Order: sequence, then C-alpha cells, then structure tokens
Amino acid sequence: MKKSFFLLMAASLICSALFAQKTYPKEWDEYEDWDPRISFKGTNPTIVDFVNNFLAEPEDELSGGLSDMWTKYRKGKPQDEGDTVIVDIRNGYVCFKDWTEYDGGKSFSKTEICYWNCSDGKHKLVAFSNDLWSDGKWVNGQYCGISFFLYNNAQRRMTVISNSGGEELGVVVKTGREGEISGYDATAKTYYAELDGKRTNMTEEEFFKFIDESPVVTYSLPRTGKTLKAIINTPSTHKEVLFQWDGMYFHPAK
Repeated sequence: MKKSFFLLMAASLICSALFAQKTYPKEWDEYEDWDPRISFKGTNPTIVDFVNNFLAEPEDELSGGLSDMWTKYRKGKPQDEGDTVIVDIRNGYVCFKDWTEYDGGKSFSKTEICYWNCSDGKHKLVAFSNDLWSDGKWVNGQYCGISFFLYNNAQRRMTVISNSGGEELGVVVKTGREGEISGYDATAKTYYAELDGKRTNMTEEEFFKFIDESPVVTYSLPRTGKTLKAIINTPSTHKEVLFQWDGMYFHPAK
C-alpha cells in the first residue's frame, strides 16, 4: 500500500514537471517586424491596454473605423447609429459591432478581441477576429479571419504568431475545399473547378453558383470560458467546430 502511494506520488511529480516545462517555440518571443511595447498602469495589462495598442496607429479601413469607435467609447461619446462597443475588462473581452446601410443593401461587421493567461506563467495569448456579413450572407472580406499574438509578461512586448487562422496553435478548420483551383479556361472556353486532381467543367451559371456557395469560416471568441468557436457557413448550412484552450494550445472539443 505504502509502495503504491509513493509510486503514485512520483508519477504525479513527473507529470507536473513535464507540464511546467511546456512552453512556446523560442522564435515566438523574437521581435523583428512588429514588437510593440505595451504601456499600462499597474502590474498587468488589461484588454483595454491591448486594444489601445492595436488601434494606436490605424493603417487600414478596418482599424480606422474601429479606432473612431474606440475613441468615442473612451471619451464617453455616443456611437454612430448602428455601432456598438462592448467592453468587459474583468473577462478580458472587447467586441465592436457595426451595421451599415447603403443603396440596395446593408452589411454587418463584427470584430472581437480577447486574451488568455498562459499556463507557463510567462505569456498571454491575444486573439483578434473579424467577420463580415453582406447582403444576406457571410463573406470573405479583406480583413476577415482570426489572428493570434503572444504577449511576453517580462518584456511587456507582443509579437504575431499567426495571421492565417491559428494552425500553429491547433486551430485547424477544414471546409473540404482546401487547395481548390477554379476559374475560366480560355483554351477550352469553359469555367472549371479542380480539387484533389479532379476537374469539373461548368457553364457560366453553374460556376457562379458554385462560387456563391463557397464556405466562409467565421469565428466567435469567448467572452467567458475557454472555448473558441469556428463556424463553416454556406448559404444553406452552418457547421460549428469547437476548440478548447488548455493554457497553451487549442484542441478539438469533444
């Protein structure tokens, strides 16, 4: 009985040591192209400090619009009609919602930012996602998708891990149309789509219907909890894919 107890304790200590050694690749802490130092008061940054950093120097249409909304929020001014800013400092979450009406239609843009404390005690993982809905369907806009950033607690600096979906962290979403090639073949005078070496020729009407039904992946960052949600959208279906955060990486939720 005593022997079994000591063996169990030894196994537990080994597992604890292995967990404590779990860390990120060294290059994720190297700052080359983008290495902002986060300014904040107190011992740790909040979600407000991270958003301030993202929007300090807006360089494109999305960040410019978000910066305007953020400035109104910080100054206590009302947002433009159709705009909403949600700030949850306690849970490390911010959401921007923007409804825009134009001649013949309307669009909706949702941007979420949140962060998690990493179990290595050295980092915070910051996520930034943007989704765009236009004329009744989700679309792949210029700024759409999810990006991840790693904040180093000791250095107070942040670097980009991924701007392409987060596969490095385990966020792998398969739509079934990866590697697809499509377009118009001027020689054969036909539209086509090719996937896994199999080519399908189409009429112009069939082709544009095919393009219209292309899956669009949107994301929902958690305001609370540790579950990241990806949604594979088509005009007629919406399939959820869930990922659970373990303190360092994401894993498919069962």
